[in-house]
Amino acid sequence: MGRGKDKKQNDSLLDIESRAAAAVRDYKAGKFRNIRDAATAYDLTYGKLRNRLVASGIGPKGIAQVDQQIITLWEEKAIVRRIVQLDDWGFPPRMKYVKDMATSFLRSHHPEGTCSVNLGKNWTTRFLGRHPELDSKFAVRLDKQRGYANNPAIFKDFFKKLFDIIAKHKILPHNILYNMDERVF
Repeated sequence: MGRGKDKKQNDSLLDIESRAAAAVRDYKAGKFRNIRDAATAYDLTYGKLRNRLVASGIGPKGIAQVDQQIITLWEEKAIVRRIVQLDDWGFPPRMKYVKDMATSFLRSHHPEGTCSVNLGKNWTTRFLGRHPELDSKFAVRLDKQRGYANNPAIFKDFFKKLFDIIAKHKILPHNILYNMDERVF
């Protein structure tokens, strides 16, 4: 798990929310005759705008259901920061590790041994849905040969041999070919 989805998706979510807020404001100000006209003018679905207006001002799903979540919004933000930090270090966490972090936050709410609430089996999937800046991917194993290629001793040996050949044959710098395709020869 690590950072995944591009910024365009996050920007589009923010754009939808700003258009919905503007549509609600203009509808309440009397600029539109009905909800459908306001939704059409702001390129929103009728249902989305109706829910924001009629059903006690229901907000976006991620915000409207905050009080129903087991761990707090701040704890979720801490988990996201930790995931991003681990990803920056090159160690993206597994889903089980993320769920364990959330479980430790949950256990901290209750005295020792009194926590009977557990996270559901789909908690990590819903967590990823609430945080579109994160993504889950399957890890791909690195081939042995590619792993060996990252050995600095092999690099040093290769370049030592290369410089020896250049010196032995007195190859001038402007005659050295870089990025050549091996299939040409």
